[in-house]
Amino acid sequence: MKRISVVLSAVILVAMVAAPAGAQAPARNSAACSVTLVELFSPGFTLTPSSGHQESAGPGVLDCTGTIQGHKITGPGTTTNSGSYHHSTCLLDRADGAVSMVLPTDKGQLTVEGTFQVTRVGALLSVRIDLPEAVAEGVAVVVPTKGDCVLNPVTEALVLMSFGIHDRPAPAATTCDADLVVVRIGCRSRS
Repeated sequence: MKRISVVLSAVILVAMVAAPAGAQAPARNSAACSVTLVELFSPGFTLTPSSGHQESAGPGVLDCTGTIQGHKITGPGTTTNSGSYHHSTCLLDRADGAVSMVLPTDKGQLTVEGTFQVTRVGALLSVRIDLPEAVAEGVAVVVPTKGDCVLNPVTEALVLMSFGIHDRPAPAATTCDADLVVVRIGCRSRS
C-alpha cells in the first residue's frame, strides 16, 4: 500500500509541475507603428490586369512605440521593401515580397527582415508582415502620385500605413485532457 501511495504522489507531483495553469511569458513583440513611404510600380497599374515589380523609392519613415524582439523601441527608424504584384489593376491588387525594418532600441540599432503580403481594394490596403518572432497586421492608404490609371499607368504612390506588431501565436496544442491522469497499477487477486 505504501508503494502505491508513493507512486501516486510522484505522478501527481509531475502532473502539477509539468502543466502550470495559465502561465505565460511576457510579450517580446508588442508595438504600434506607422509608415510613410513612396512606392514604385513597374510597369504600373491600369484598368487592365497586369503583373509586375514594386519597391520602395528609398527608405520610408517607420515610427513605432513598444517593444520588438524584447527590446524597447527608442525612436523613429526606416523601412524598405521589394516585391511583385500579381494580376492587379487600379481597383484590385495582390502583392508579396520582402521587407526590412531598421529601428533604434535600448540595446542599439536592430534590423528586422521578413516577408509581406498585401491585398488592395481601391485606395485601401490590408497588410500582413511575417517577421522571425512576430507578425505585423494593419491597413494602409495608397495615394497615386504619378499616373492617373486611365490615360497613364500609376507608377508611383504615397503609402500611409498603420500596423501592430505582436508575438507569433504559439502552435496549437495537441488535444488531450491535462486534468486526467491514468495510472495503471498491477494488482494481485486475493485468494
